[in-house]
Amino acid sequence: MDKEQNTPQNNGNSESDDKQAKTVREPRCNTISFRVSRTQREHIGRLTDKCSMTLSDYVLARSYNYLPKSRLTSEQEAVRNELITIRSDYSRYTSMLNGMSQNERRAMFRNQPWMIGALQLLGRMAEAITRIIDRCFAPNRVPENPELIYHVKDNLLPCRLDAQGVWDMMKARAPKGKNVIRIEVSPAKEHTENFTMKDWEQLWDDFVREYDSMEFKDKHGKVYSRKTNLAGSIYSVWLHLESDSGIPHLHTVVCRKDNEGRTNNDHNIHLRTQYAAERVARQRGWTTAMDIHRMNADEVAAALTDIPILMQSL
Repeated sequence: MDKEQNTPQNNGNSESDDKQAKTVREPRCNTISFRVSRTQREHIGRLTDKCSMTLSDYVLARSYNYLPKSRLTSEQEAVRNELITIRSDYSRYTSMLNGMSQNERRAMFRNQPWMIGALQLLGRMAEAITRIIDRCFAPNRVPENPELIYHVKDNLLPCRLDAQGVWDMMKARAPKGKNVIRIEVSPAKEHTENFTMKDWEQLWDDFVREYDSMEFKDKHGKVYSRKTNLAGSIYSVWLHLESDSGIPHLHTVVCRKDNEGRTNNDHNIHLRTQYAAERVARQRGWTTAMDIHRMNADEVAAALTDIPILMQSL
């Protein structure tokens, strides 16, 4: 394809021409065909239908390491519609308050700073809801750029295995039932801004040490969820940078069976992951997820307390 035919010429007349040039997309005028079996074709078809995408869009998106979301269920659509309604209410209340004259505001609010704070609070709540809608309910897309994925380390695996080779090794070790444990470690972006690959590897090693050290006991002191042995198990760790936000995080797949044939316990896996990440963050002096949760909870609690008073005034 001749690139000059698809690239707008820059005449240097205006900034708008430059902006328009940046938004022009290269046309999809090339065709790729490949052979699959009938079963494979049916499997791909089910995946595309599940995500409400065309076959070409789905295959192209997956080639860019973008994982399309499944079609929303009726319950998820109801949640999305309710969030949209709440966001509209917040925006409408904010517009009403902003549109009042100074005298009308004084008549409604004796405390002017409180009123300004209420406006800011409503705005932040509307923005938070917008972020939830955009992240969880946005339609599938074909990325402009591929997702950036880098190999960090393998454990107890031969060198240079591809994804199928890693999967085959894990299935051979744990052939029945749940074969793997999937773990994601996502520290705040500001904490890993200057990380090298060695730093990411050390972060994972620290996480595994804390993860394997945990066991859960009931109120009588009886162990009901024993320790794991990720350090003695096959695993593969990858660093993923999202194409849109660039937020880095680790994805790891771990074999359920360690090299001694014992099963890695996946009970309370979400708590193990949370607690291990909290411990590593505190050891490094980072802001933890629990710290952020407490700050957000305080803000939401204040919002829930103040908004009914504001609504009653309106």
